[in-house]
Amino acid sequence: GYGAIVGANSVVTHDVPPMTIVGGNPAKFIKKIEPREKMS
Repeated sequence: GYGAIVGANSVVTHDVPPMTIVGGNPAKFIKKIEPREKMS
């Protein structure tokens, strides 16, 4: 998914949701990435 991060040596066996971090063998959900607010 958009903005997703996959850990090194991970084996992805399914779609990765947007804005998440996955890792492992098989790849599993680790953390949701929170969008930053833009500073003006």
